[in-house]
Amino acid sequence: MSDLSKNQGDKRLCPKCGKDNDVKAEYCWACYYDFIPDKSLKTSPEITKKENHPTISGNILASPKIIIQQQKETLEIISGWETANRYLMSGVGTSATGRVFEKKGDAGEKMVRHFTNTHRPYEITFLEQGIPFLAVVRKFKWLFSRVEVTDPKKGNIGIIQGKFNFFKKRYEIYNSYNQKVATIIGPLLHPWTFKVYNNLNQEVAVILKKWSGAVTEIISDADNFLVDISKVKDASLKPLILAAAIVIDIDYFERKK
Repeated sequence: MSDLSKNQGDKRLCPKCGKDNDVKAEYCWACYYDFIPDKSLKTSPEITKKENHPTISGNILASPKIIIQQQKETLEIISGWETANRYLMSGVGTSATGRVFEKKGDAGEKMVRHFTNTHRPYEITFLEQGIPFLAVVRKFKWLFSRVEVTDPKKGNIGIIQGKFNFFKKRYEIYNSYNQKVATIIGPLLHPWTFKVYNNLNQEVAVILKKWSGAVTEIISDADNFLVDISKVKDASLKPLILAAAIVIDIDYFERKK
């Protein structure tokens, strides 16, 4: 047991925010405090202290391509009961790494998640070196996703809006001024490929679901994505495309119950 938290029977008290967590939890469901710091990602208890946060703008976004790998817990693989999504990120050709967490919530919220599945509301946080640099929030959806993307320093930076289309999957990306800056299209004959176009109808990025052949992916339907933003010239568009990859995963690839 880590000495970074106090035990309360089957609970673990987060030293950062004071919330109760499962005793086996690796991260606090409320503030994402790392109970078991991963040295390979350069995290430590000290880095989570607000007063010690270094200036960081999300170096993962400086990578031309980003690999996103979904992480499945053993219990989830065996039981089929979906838990809060977790992902690892790594920059292709760079040393940049990061993590993505869906807020777990309390028991009631977990039940809502299970029965509403891909229609559920969610809150997802992107972290680099243990520091949040991007958040995606969606309310309950009926037909099409509408998510708000925020930056901890800048506030709202854009909206990703699902759109109706007979033969294609379609999203529109809006900036903080509610101006459409890009469109995402998933062609009918290429269900694992989502192309991003600017307002001049030029392809600037691709979100590709890649099957790795890993045992966990075969058994649990874990998802791996490649996000190619090497042609994106507008830096403000990159975090919105990265966020869109997670939105697409939940909308189209998360296992339906």
